[in-house]
Amino acid sequence: MGVRCAALLSVASVAAQEDTGSITGAVVDAMGAVIRNATVTTVSPVSLENKTRETGEFVLGGLAPGTYMLRVQQPGFRTRDLEVRVEASKETSLGRFSLDVKSFQCLGDANKPRISEVGLGVGDQPGVFGTARGDRGTAVEDATIRLMVAGTSNVVGATRSDQKGEFRFDDVKPGVYYLEISFGGSEFTRSKLRVRKGHALKVLLTWQPLQAGELCL
Repeated sequence: MGVRCAALLSVASVAAQEDTGSITGAVVDAMGAVIRNATVTTVSPVSLENKTRETGEFVLGGLAPGTYMLRVQQPGFRTRDLEVRVEASKETSLGRFSLDVKSFQCLGDANKPRISEVGLGVGDQPGVFGTARGDRGTAVEDATIRLMVAGTSNVVGATRSDQKGEFRFDDVKPGVYYLEISFGGSEFTRSKLRVRKGHALKVLLTWQPLQAGELCL
């Protein structure tokens, strides 16, 4: 009886493996040169991470059939998100796809943030959202933004500004917070926020023009 059960479990395991699919591809730059050691992650519905090889290729296997959000990241390049459909027992090949080089961001001193309250509907939870823009109105991408309880080191949440310079924190409890903005571990500015029940905070972050002798990020 025990041997029969083990055999049935083995067959079921093999059948389950055959029902899964995979995502493959090769990451290159705009000139077609391979990008090694880029991080390739399935963001949803499950989290699975891999790195590109010396050839720029990657394989994400053992995926149940469904639609996945794939995120490809490499320092110095713009993050790229792709929606990929995986079918049972099939390999979904993305072929060679490119990442764009991230442009340098030249920022001077931070201006005082412009903060405004937005009324919420009944039952909606407070939050903090906003946009980071340079002195010419261009989006400031990939800034690290942390929301902290004022007067403590308690980090409520951390995120990065996207290609539009936008960021957001949902379901923030009423209270007093610090909004800390930094690049590459260097703090640029910290602002104090007061979140009230029934309201969300809209924050506009801007910077002054770069002064002579200062370097781009």
